[in-house]
Amino acid sequence: MKLEAKLPLILAPLSLVPAVLVGTLAWREASPLDGDAALALLAVALSGGVAVAAVTFLLLRTLLTRRLRALQQAAGELGRGNALVPLDVQSRDELGDLAQSLRTMGHHLRQSSEQSHYLAYHDSLTKLPNRLMFGEYLKRALAHAKRGGRTLALLFVDLDDFKHINDTLGHAAGDQVLIEFSQRLLHCLRADDYVGRPDPASEEGDSIARLGGDEFTILLPDIEDAFRAATVAERVIAATVPPFWYGDQELHIGASIGITLYPSDGVQAETLIKNADMAMYHAKAKGKNTYQYYREDMNVAAVRRLSLETALRRALEREEFEVYFQPELDLASGRIVTVEALIRWRHPEDGLVLPGQFITVAEETGLIVPIGQWVLTTACRQAAAWRDAGLAGLAVAVNVSGVQFMRQELPELVEEALREAHLAPTALEIEVTQAALMRVEHSVVRQLPALKELGVAIAMDGFETGYSSLGYLRRFPIDKLKIDRSFVAGVTTEAGDAAICSAILAIAKSMGLTVTAEGVEEPAQLEFLRERGCRLIQGNLVSPAVPASAIPALVQNGRR
Repeated sequence: MKLEAKLPLILAPLSLVPAVLVGTLAWREASPLDGDAALALLAVALSGGVAVAAVTFLLLRTLLTRRLRALQQAAGELGRGNALVPLDVQSRDELGDLAQSLRTMGHHLRQSSEQSHYLAYHDSLTKLPNRLMFGEYLKRALAHAKRGGRTLALLFVDLDDFKHINDTLGHAAGDQVLIEFSQRLLHCLRADDYVGRPDPASEEGDSIARLGGDEFTILLPDIEDAFRAATVAERVIAATVPPFWYGDQELHIGASIGITLYPSDGVQAETLIKNADMAMYHAKAKGKNTYQYYREDMNVAAVRRLSLETALRRALEREEFEVYFQPELDLASGRIVTVEALIRWRHPEDGLVLPGQFITVAEETGLIVPIGQWVLTTACRQAAAWRDAGLAGLAVAVNVSGVQFMRQELPELVEEALREAHLAPTALEIEVTQAALMRVEHSVVRQLPALKELGVAIAMDGFETGYSSLGYLRRFPIDKLKIDRSFVAGVTTEAGDAAICSAILAIAKSMGLTVTAEGVEEPAQLEFLRERGCRLIQGNLVSPAVPASAIPALVQNGRR
């Protein structure tokens, strides 16, 4: 066959190139066709004949139909309020412009929805959560407290004499006071609490809400001590002391607060709010600008606690605290090698007060921070004085509260105390309870290694044999374990206590740790501990806690 006759057969496949090109571009999302490009390709296809044009037309129609259906679906979803509709139509023609318009509409719809949700759950004046949000959060917090067997506190706050401001100066002045008071409220909770949580489904953190008018609520969803609610109430009342200002007008208000507790005062949200409201009116009847618990016995206890806090602050100012020391005896050498610093309060009326009567309040109020710092400084100075008096090698142990780990940089304080007393780090031992490790683990993880680098020894007080306890030994640089006196007391009568003490001694031996048994009172307890390899003992069998002046004689004589 001649070449002229073969040309149609050779060129026929080439005429399909435009159609193949159109089909490829139609199905590739990365290279969408706009209208002009599609018309150009269709024109090229027409030059290839009727069959090629028909195939090209079908492919173009598929492309356009697919985009139109995507636009139709997006428009329908927007009509139903769904602003998060994926719309992958990208082209430089009218359909692309329409797709962009739909995306913009979705963005505005989403913003409007978020704004509507915010307005539905927040007070427009103070920006605090409103009654609706607070109600939802309270119900969820109650469910959370019920599951965990925890205590929850609700404070109902009502401003005293607020109506007088509205009546005399107008609602603009009242609004200004409400805004300022809400900001002061936000500073009445702890620095690490999350206040005014925007998500009502959250189950953590304290929350403040404005119920309406001059009524506010504060929710404390997880409190270890019911008196913490009184501490917050006192801060709220203190926040009203500085004057409020409206222009050059000085305004003064107070706050009456009612407090209810879950589960003692109710288990339903409505009941707790009602009882807190009743307690608030009781506070107003007491003379305003005060707080009242729903239960009278709690009011009596709260007054007693407040009196103790005031007395503790006064004791700090008047230097009424003293440090006593209780020796630890080394059973192998018979020598006193360490003395534990224990605070005492020389009360002007009650005499010598033991720490068990005031340390808890000191921790809750934060007074443990200056008290603990004073004990550390005093103990280091005393250890240096004993060294200068010839008692070389005698170490002093100082207890550190979990609150101190949270609020202070202990490595810096310890280093300063050692430097000021000219005391070697090896003469100081820092004691921290296992309970404190559990409560403030993050702060301890950060600071214990730094304390260890200074050269001081680290002792864990109140050690138990649970899995979490063993985990602490692996994670923290612990040198010594102290067996609690509650276990030591029963080693000769209770099989369980004997087993626990034996287990602690075995664990310590395997890890190369020293052990001190606290509360040793009887010779039988001493023999039990000696037989099982306990190195150090502490208790009245050796010596009770004594003033610093009695320590040199005890060290010279050894065991009493």
